[in-house]
Amino acid sequence: MRRKYGSKDWEEESKQGFKNSKLEDQCTHRYKIYIEGKTWSVSEKYILACNSMTLLLMPQYHDFFTRSLVPMQHYWPIKITNNTCRDLKLAVEWGNYVTDKVNLSYSLPLLTQSNLTTCGHACVVSLFS
Repeated sequence: MRRKYGSKDWEEESKQGFKNSKLEDQCTHRYKIYIEGKTWSVSEKYILACNSMTLLLMPQYHDFFTRSLVPMQHYWPIKITNNTCRDLKLAVEWGNYVTDKVNLSYSLPLLTQSNLTTCGHACVVSLFS
């Protein structure tokens, strides 16, 4: 039995070398939401690398670089409460109203430049270019 997540057949994708699931194809939305499941998720760095406003539901687990992230500069923080959906809606409404300030994730390349070694920065750049 093949498991499908979303509209992708990941078993078939892996056989084809993931030709139809490029990272840049996932960066087409004005807003990106990051939320963990029951464990740590690798997708946080990819979501932050998109030129989209990242709505970050406060994670339990942290990557080495996330300690340097600044709320409202690199992402919009969302607390996980009974009002999470309302808070997400308010963040999107704010982003739609104040369009000149919705570039929170554009500073991520500067963050990696100032917080990583030259080798580490080159690695991040190669991942997202």
